[in-house]
Amino acid sequence: MTSPSANLSIPSIEESLQSWLTINKTPSTISYLPDTCPCCHQSQCENLDSIICTIRKLEEEARLAAEIGQILLFKHEQHVVESNEIQKRYNEQLIQAQEKAENLERLLYQSDTLIDELEQERNKFAWGISKDTKSTCIKVLDKALTDIELCHQRSNQLVSELDSRTKEVEKLKVRQLMIHEADIREENLRLELEEVKQELMASKRAEHAMESKYKKLKLKLETIEKDDAMTNENDLIDQENDYETQAKKRHTAATKTAIVQNESNNDDPLIEMIKDFISSNQSNKDEDDMWTRLEKENNNVDDTWSKESSSDTVYDETPYYQLYHHVCILLEHLQQTDTRVLYQKLHPRALDLSDLINMSNFMIENILKTEVCDLSHAISVENNSEEFSLLIHIIQDMLKEMAHLRMNINDLVQVEYVTKLPKEELQWISTIFQQKIMQRRHSMPIQKNKLIRNNRASSCYKRRLAVAYPNQTLRKKRSLIII
Repeated sequence: MTSPSANLSIPSIEESLQSWLTINKTPSTISYLPDTCPCCHQSQCENLDSIICTIRKLEEEARLAAEIGQILLFKHEQHVVESNEIQKRYNEQLIQAQEKAENLERLLYQSDTLIDELEQERNKFAWGISKDTKSTCIKVLDKALTDIELCHQRSNQLVSELDSRTKEVEKLKVRQLMIHEADIREENLRLELEEVKQELMASKRAEHAMESKYKKLKLKLETIEKDDAMTNENDLIDQENDYETQAKKRHTAATKTAIVQNESNNDDPLIEMIKDFISSNQSNKDEDDMWTRLEKENNNVDDTWSKESSSDTVYDETPYYQLYHHVCILLEHLQQTDTRVLYQKLHPRALDLSDLINMSNFMIENILKTEVCDLSHAISVENNSEEFSLLIHIIQDMLKEMAHLRMNINDLVQVEYVTKLPKEELQWISTIFQQKIMQRRHSMPIQKNKLIRNNRASSCYKRRLAVAYPNQTLRKKRSLIII
C-alpha cells in the first residue's frame, strides 16, 4: 500500500496516459525535432524528412498503444470490481451453509437419541410378548406358506398354458402366412384366368370364322362329290367288266388245259382234281390281291387327305390359336395324371396308392420331356417374333412349375400314406399285389390270342362287306379326285 503523499507527488498510469493523449498533434508540440539536418545543415533534406516521418509514425503507434493500454486498464478495473462482488457473495453463501450444517448436526444428534429410546422400548415390548402371541404368529406364517405354495402351483399352470398358447399363436401365424401366399397365388391365377378367357374369346371368334369358311367349303365339296359320283360309278362298272372278262379268260384256259390233260391222262383222276384246286386257288389269290390293292389305295388316299386337311387347318389357324390348342391338350394330359383320375380308370386293377403315385410321376416326367419341351417346335410361326417366343417360354415355365408341384404333392401324399399304414397292412397289400401280377402274367397270352382272333374276324368281315357293297368301299377315292 502506498502513502497519500506518494499519491499526490506521482500521478497514476491512467492519468499520465490521459494527459499525454490530450496533447495536440500539431508540429509545434514536437520541439525535440531539429529544423535542419545535422549532417548537411540544410532544412530541406531527404534524410531529415524520412527521419521525421518515421518519428511521427512511431508517435502515432505509441498513441494507439496508449489507447489500447487505457482500455485494458479500464477492463481490468471492472474485472477486479466484479471479482470482489462475487467473493462477497460466496462468503455469504459459505456462512449460510455453515449455519445449515450446524442445524443438521443438531437434528442428527436428536434423531440418534430418539433411535436409542425407540430401541429400548422395542426390547421392552419384545420381552413382554406372551407365548400365545407366538403360536398365533406361527399359524399365520404356516397359512402364508401354504398360500405361497398354491400360488406357485397356479403360476406353473399359467406358465404351461402360456407356452401352449404361444405355440398355437405361432401355428396360427404360419397358417396366416400360408393363407396370404395362397391369396397371392389365387390373385395371380385369377389374372391368368382372365387373360386366358380373353384369348379364348379371340380364339372363339377365329373358330366361328373358320366354321363359316368350313361350311362354305363343305357345300362346294358336296357339289363336287355329286358331280363326281356318276363318273366314279361308271369307272367301277368298267373295272368290274374288265375283271369278269379276265376271270372268264382264265377259266376257259384252265378248262382247255384240263380237257387236254384228260384226253392225255384219263387214268389219273387225282391229278385232275389237284389241277382244279390249283386253278381255283389262283383265282381266289388274284381276287384277294386286287381287293388288298384297292384297300391300300383307299387307305393311302385317306391318309393323304387327312394329313393335308389337318395341315391346312393347322396352318390356316393363327399361332395364338395353335398355342391355345396345344396348351389345352397339355393341361388335359396333366389333369389325367391325378391319382384320383388314375384310380377311377384303374379301379379294378389299382390296389396300392404308392403305385398310382409312381405311375402319375412317370407320366408327368414323360409329359415334361416330350410335350412341354417340344411346345415351341409344334407351333408354326411365319415371322419368328420375340414376343411370341417369350410367351411360349413363360407358358413352358408355368407348365413345368405345375408339373413339379403335382409331383411334390404326390410325394407328400405318399409319405403320409406310408406313415399311416401299419406293417401288417403293408404286407397284406404287397401279397395281394403280387397275386394280381401273377394273374395278369397268366392272362396275357389269352388276351393276345383273343385280340388276334378279333383282328382276323374283323378283316374277314371287311372283305365280305367289300364284296357285298363295292360302291361303299370305293367312296374314299373321292377325296383323291377332289385333290
